[in-house]
Amino acid sequence: MNDFLSKFSGKNYDKILDDQPLAESQPAPTEEEEAPRKEPSQPTARRRRSESSASRSVRREELAEEMEIDPHYKKNQRKKWAMIAGSALLTLVLAVWLIYQFTHVSLPNFVGQPLTDARKWATENQVTIDLKQEYSDTVEVNTVISQDKKAGSKLAKGGTLTVTSSLGADPEEIISLPDFSSMTFSQAKKWIEEYKAENLKLVQEYSDTIEKGQFIKLDIANNIPAEEYKRSNKASLYYSRGKEILEANIEVPNFKDKPKADVESWARTNSIAVTYQDKASSTVATGLVLDQSIEAGQKIAKKSTMTVAISAGKGVTVPNFNHINASQAGSVSGLTVIVRFVYSELPYGHLISQSQEAGTELTEKDDRNVEVVYSAGIPYLRDLRGKNEGDLQQYFYDQFRSKGADIYYTTYYVNSDQAKGTVVQQSVYETELPLSYTVELGISNGAWYSGQTPLSSSDDSSNSQTETGSNP
Repeated sequence: MNDFLSKFSGKNYDKILDDQPLAESQPAPTEEEEAPRKEPSQPTARRRRSESSASRSVRREELAEEMEIDPHYKKNQRKKWAMIAGSALLTLVLAVWLIYQFTHVSLPNFVGQPLTDARKWATENQVTIDLKQEYSDTVEVNTVISQDKKAGSKLAKGGTLTVTSSLGADPEEIISLPDFSSMTFSQAKKWIEEYKAENLKLVQEYSDTIEKGQFIKLDIANNIPAEEYKRSNKASLYYSRGKEILEANIEVPNFKDKPKADVESWARTNSIAVTYQDKASSTVATGLVLDQSIEAGQKIAKKSTMTVAISAGKGVTVPNFNHINASQAGSVSGLTVIVRFVYSELPYGHLISQSQEAGTELTEKDDRNVEVVYSAGIPYLRDLRGKNEGDLQQYFYDQFRSKGADIYYTTYYVNSDQAKGTVVQQSVYETELPLSYTVELGISNGAWYSGQTPLSSSDDSSNSQTETGSNP
């Protein structure tokens, strides 16, 4: 209807009139009229235009009489164009909104959430995470502390979100350790959690003397003082689990003639402390069990102890050398016997000691060297006159001190016709001596030897005495 009425408005209305045929007012031209005719004169043209205008006027009046003009036409036109403009604007706004929605994402609140959640969201929404980290005593490690944009705000895809996450408590911070001896196990555990002392390990162990849950000791690695303890320092805090009650439910096998490895495996599995003893045996092969201190079939508890004898092969029994002559001691079969003599108040040849006790059975794994010491009797000093001074040290060592007698000597020089350095005087000789004694020896200075001029009276022996021996 509106389209129809619009034809009769303004210029459109005039155009309609111009386009209407003049059939009713003008008859159809004849053939003669259709033939070419001369151009009418100017007055004639004016007259015709006037007639045409009059004719259109008449026609317009006739059409106006036939048609009824809508009085709300213009108002309806304005509404129409307003609706069209509103629709276009709404479409544009919707298009912009959709584009914004597709290129932006709503930012969640990552504070207090794991850092992995923020990374996952950023990957899914094409957002770059700018990560900053800092120590925190209150926020768990790898947990978001803050974000630079408010939760719920829009963030363009391809944009950057700055996130600060926790590194946990500062490991280099010095922590003031409490008096753990006054704290129970549960209190110490709570303290460790509160102060984030992750390198302070709680250890519980059995104790026969300390009540369950009570403090035993604190060990800090590298002997670091407690007042300098940092979170990064390793330490162990020991608390009692009370007395361990062990049930005797482990049956002891019969290990007789079994290899030692079987005993070791069983003991390791059942936490049994086994002491091994090597014993000689001429009947049981080397390495096999000879005997066990706990009989087979008996039940014992964990951490029990037992002794197992292992065959070391055929052995040699150490004899009593008090019944063997010193000259025969070195020929005992199976042993390497070292015979020594020392001076003593015991009669010569009497046994003083032997390094292995008589009756000891030595195996192939044992040291079979046996040192046997016999008495050399009382020391006896020979006449040393005529000996050279240079031989005295060896003589006194070999004859006396190497055999346990503390016998020394001193020397002094005298005028003599003997060669220089010859022993010419001796305080005692050809006699027995006590085990501790010092002998005085006079040594020739060679003054009268081979016709040499005698020394003056001022060079007598009393002024030339020297001590060449050593007496402790």
